[in-house]
Amino acid sequence: MPALSIIFKRESRPLLFLIFVTVLLTPWPWIQGALVTGTDWNGIPQTYADEFIYYSHMREIATGNLFFGNPYFLEHRYDPTLALFGSSILAALPLFLGLSLLPALIVNFLFWGPLFTFLCYRLLRMFRVPPSVSVGGSLFIYLQAYDIVFRASSQQQVLPFLLLFYVALITFLRKPTKTGSFVWLGIATGVTFYIYGFLWQSAVATLGLVGLYALIRKDWSLFKSTFYASVVGGIVGGPAFLYSVWLTGQPYFWESMNRWGLVQTHLPVAEVIYSGGWVGFVLVVLFVIGYKVKDIGSNKEYKFLCLFLAATGLALWIIQGSNVITGQLLELGEHLQRFIVMWLAFATFAVGIIFWRMREKYSPLLRMVLLLFVGILIAVNLLFAYKAITRFELVPGEADLWKKEQAYAGPLAWLREHETDPVVVWANPHADLVTYITSLSPHYVLYQQFGQFNLLSNEEFYERYLVSQYFDNPTTEDLKSDIITYVGRSYSFHYPKTVERGIKICRLLNYIRPDQECGTPPSAAVLLGDQYFTDLENKFTEEIKPHIQDYLAKYHVSYVIKDIQLDTQYHPEKIGGVKVYDDGHFQIYKLSVRK
Repeated sequence: MPALSIIFKRESRPLLFLIFVTVLLTPWPWIQGALVTGTDWNGIPQTYADEFIYYSHMREIATGNLFFGNPYFLEHRYDPTLALFGSSILAALPLFLGLSLLPALIVNFLFWGPLFTFLCYRLLRMFRVPPSVSVGGSLFIYLQAYDIVFRASSQQQVLPFLLLFYVALITFLRKPTKTGSFVWLGIATGVTFYIYGFLWQSAVATLGLVGLYALIRKDWSLFKSTFYASVVGGIVGGPAFLYSVWLTGQPYFWESMNRWGLVQTHLPVAEVIYSGGWVGFVLVVLFVIGYKVKDIGSNKEYKFLCLFLAATGLALWIIQGSNVITGQLLELGEHLQRFIVMWLAFATFAVGIIFWRMREKYSPLLRMVLLLFVGILIAVNLLFAYKAITRFELVPGEADLWKKEQAYAGPLAWLREHETDPVVVWANPHADLVTYITSLSPHYVLYQQFGQFNLLSNEEFYERYLVSQYFDNPTTEDLKSDIITYVGRSYSFHYPKTVERGIKICRLLNYIRPDQECGTPPSAAVLLGDQYFTDLENKFTEEIKPHIQDYLAKYHVSYVIKDIQLDTQYHPEKIGGVKVYDDGHFQIYKLSVRK
């Protein structure tokens, strides 16, 4: 017992210090928001990127609709969700306890941030890194991933499950024949299927590489245990996987995936080099560390670290570039980059530690080479950390935007007070207010571009957009300039970038075949063609404009919110709207919705 007490004290003090520092770092975004908005503060959470997408998921889940369907459109709220996001359910738990959105976001960050650093600490300790050093490494990883740990649902609740899988993997690799090890790893793998799509792909690829390693080495006990872990993972995650398979046969699935960003291409994205390439660099450094070291075969910790980093790192890299084989590209580069950045921080720390422990075994020249390699890794990590931290640096105009957003509190409060049952609200789809309606009130909207990430036909999505543009009278040129709002990410961004990558490769090959014609990078509008926009304009002028009341009834629109300063073209009174709210900044008009 005295010995156990000594161990506990040795572990608990650094760990408590780690949690304390993490908690101190966690509230900064909220402190920044309060300082910037000052007396204008009305409880509207500020945003730094697109994290507000998940706030609507959380609000819908808090109503009891755990699969959240389409949280923007009333008619589709109970539709099958396009992808399982168990992370959103976890993020919504504080809302179930009765908290409003802003306190829920703060509570989540205060819980998941320290949990993230605790799991990083646990991971490092499993590699025999001393407690005090593990604290520094955990904080190093946390700062590098700070911006994505901040993102509710994605990746705040996702990354801890990736770390949990890594902890289970290390436990398994230490004692692969122990029943508890492969069962624990199987459960950790199976759970990932419910949390996040790219997470389970990474976990499955990792197990596959471990199994392949065992097969090549003819380590039949490890191979058998890996197979057993995969079976357990399949049993646990099977329902989620079968749901995904079932979903592919649903109407509008492939249309919806196209709007989400799916592109058929075998060309790899640049991130495979920019971030994924560092996986290869780490493995090269590991090879050099073991190069010409006579007793490296007896160094179990070195071999263990090589196996772990090779399996986990290559799995991420393979998934990131998997479209080279599958021909299916769905934002793999951007999403796997987040995992790789966190993995790289851990790998750099672990590689640095193993090099330090073995430093006396190298010649002066080899030691200098390894110092250079480790220095490069540290520099790259500092660059990623700089990008993560400066995400929270105010850019010109952002302070004014945050202050302006606080004015949303008035109309949103009026809607919550006067409409207890969900209604549909029409607001300018280019303004942030339309996003806050679905996250800070129980109501839905006529149109919101993030509704494209859900199961819905292109025809209805475009139609909703055109109805929302009634007061703007869009022309063909207007529709071309606003393409990203309604076309979806595939044609508005990823498909043009894919064509551009092909042209760049063609130009590179021109050094070999100078006679090859490569063309010029096309815009999204060019790829879609003029007829596409002409058809949309005709639909607006010939069908929607003359029959606006029918379309408002079709989509159950009850209210129009007008920003007096920005929406000067809005005249809801001309379509029967009755003004029921006016605070000098926003006006709310009630419409008579035909049943």
